[in-house]
Amino acid sequence: MKYLKTYMKQNNFCNESIRHLLKPKSEEQINKSIENFLKLPELDKVTYFLEYNLFELLGKEKSKELINTINPEGRLEVIGELELDDIFSDEEIKEIVKMGDYLDQISWIYTFDLERLFDKEYIKKLIYNNNINVDQILDTVLLRFKDELEWTFNNNDIKKIISKEDNEEQLRLINKYELEDIYNENEIKDIIDDMKDGYSKLDWMLYFDGFYHDELGGLFSINDMTKIYNELTNEEKEKIEKEHRITF
Repeated sequence: MKYLKTYMKQNNFCNESIRHLLKPKSEEQINKSIENFLKLPELDKVTYFLEYNLFELLGKEKSKELINTINPEGRLEVIGELELDDIFSDEEIKEIVKMGDYLDQISWIYTFDLERLFDKEYIKKLIYNNNINVDQILDTVLLRFKDELEWTFNNNDIKKIISKEDNEEQLRLINKYELEDIYNENEIKDIIDDMKDGYSKLDWMLYFDGFYHDELGGLFSINDMTKIYNELTNEEKEKIEKEHRITF
């Protein structure tokens, strides 16, 4: 459980007065327990419901009514822990998930093992539609939810996301997210060969030449790089020499 055990330990939920409250024998006591339950903070509701299994005490309809007073994440926790997917339909569970923002939805889908209800395309659209730029998309996929989304986004998906940018931006993203290993040499060459700006082109030539090969000239010919170098301004030449510790 995500937070139940820690919370119970911190708040000593095993005292006898609470146990007495949550194990009523009469209808009046049951109604009083429900009344007390509804006054609880969200976290307490989840804890009480799970620890004392109010589902067995109150029955299907009343339990479902009470569960629906809990916040979406808490509802999903109770449904999952008590295996109430026969009480809550798949569509109802999906609607609960959709109450969260896109980050909550991704988290809940994987935390509560709900992948069966949401296909890969739904998750991809969720991410694409809620991020305003490629960096945000890649942050979500490759950093924030790296383990969860490993089987949703493959290398070709990542390449497709990056390919929508211009050449310079593609190379920046590949470098920023350390994606060099998912591209082969010819793919990198094709991106760099199409670049127009001489300084940027040579800068990336030298970086990737050094990444893929131990000696200069393994990916791009020294003659081609020298030709570009000779067309640079003196300031650009100095920056290249300083950055890559090389002279032509």
